[in-house]
Amino acid sequence: MPTVKDQDYIRLHMGPLADGIKKHARQWINLYGQKLQENASQSFVSLQEILVVRSRVKLSNVFVFGATLYR
Repeated sequence: MPTVKDQDYIRLHMGPLADGIKKHARQWINLYGQKLQENASQSFVSLQEILVVRSRVKLSNVFVFGATLYR
């Protein structure tokens, strides 16, 4: 795409506009990436908490079952 365009009697310099759009798009991409990373981190922490709770429940069930077995 040419950086300068003549439209009738007006000369348009498209380079600064294109640069501004690229900069703005990069900012949006970076912000979106940060939000996705925060969301994924929160999801992993929640998943870890669920797995820890479930593993404790399983272990307590094993100990209770074992205790009743060996009485």
